[in-house]
Amino acid sequence: MRTLIISVFSAYLLTLIIVNSALFLEYREKFKKHTEWLAKGNPLVHPVDCRLCTGFWVSIVIAILIEDPFMFPVIYGISYFMATQERT
Repeated sequence: MRTLIISVFSAYLLTLIIVNSALFLEYREKFKKHTEWLAKGNPLVHPVDCRLCTGFWVSIVIAILIEDPFMFPVIYGISYFMATQERT
C-alpha cells in the first residue's frame, strides 16, 4: 500500500513538474521543436503540454520502476484524478 501511495504521488508530481514547471520549459520547447509531427488538433497541441498524455507515460515508467507493470492503470487513474481536482 505504501508503494502505491508513493507511486501515485510521484506520477502526479512528476507530470505536474514536466508539463507546467519553468524548470523544464527549455527542454519542453526543444522537444516540441524536434517532434513537431506529434502535435495534433486545431489549434495544434503537443503531447508534452498535455497532463493527460504526459501522465500516461510517466505512470508507465513508474510502474516499470516499481517492478509491477499491472499497477499502471491504478497509478495513472488516481494521479490523473488528483490533477482534475486542482483549482485554478
